Amino acid sequence: MGFSPMTIGTVSTGIARATETTLTAQSNKQSAKATMQLGQYNAALLENEANQLQEASRENIIRMRKNAREELNVAELDAAKNNIMRTGSGIEREMTLATKLESAIQDQAYQSLQQVNSLRNQAAKQKWEAQLQAQQLKQNAKRSLFSGLTQSVSSFFK
Repeated sequence: MGFSPMTIGTVSTGIARATETTLTAQSNKQSAKATMQLGQYNAALLENEANQLQEASRENIIRMRKNAREELNVAELDAAKNNIMRTGSGIEREMTLATKLESAIQDQAYQSLQQVNSLRNQAAKQKWEAQLQAQQLKQNAKRSLFSGLTQSVSSFFK
């Protein structure tokens, strides 16, 4: 009892297809893992950048408030030197200056908050896109494994 060349060829083809399928599926799984890791890394970079920006913004606001207090003190001293009364136009001028300075501080804080939120949204998007792409690669791995095994099995029954 021997094997015919046709049987050996069919078995060899089936084994080759099964091997190719397994390697393709394994490659897709590795790609999914790498995609997730890269997405997590990029998201972590964006989160770190957002944290640094938030900290720098806090420090800038503290510095701006300190400068604003100094500027108001200078305005008070100028008013005192010029014998401007602490009523009426002198007070109005100081209030206007204080309002202007606080508005600038609030504008800076709002812009920084928008930038931080934008970076955090980008980080979340990076994670989500990486997860989606990894899921697709895993599904492709399963699909190719199933397809390849189906072809291998069907080649034995031809």
